[in-house]
Amino acid sequence: MGVFNAVRPRAEPAFPHRHPEFSVFLQLTDAEGDATGRITARKADSDRLVFASQAQPIQFVDRLQVKWVRFRLRDCPFPEPGLYWIQFYCAGELLASNGYIS
Repeated sequence: MGVFNAVRPRAEPAFPHRHPEFSVFLQLTDAEGDATGRITARKADSDRLVFASQAQPIQFVDRLQVKWVRFRLRDCPFPEPGLYWIQFYCAGELLASNGYIS
């Protein structure tokens, strides 16, 4: 599936870098009804927002349902090397955050 946790730009200079495309996969449960989710990326040392996905509707049938959601992210900027937090928000609430190195 091409799972990775770091961006390694090949161009010189390496940064700023725009990553052409990657996906974030989520497995969600314990929710009901309709919600809206989005992915954001923040520079870890400054908490500066560097990009955000479009809002994506997510529909839960019941709390026992396991829902798989994919966010396809295109043309994502990484202004400088370092650690970035890739975060999942649902209904405006931060539910998950994971480190990503560039």
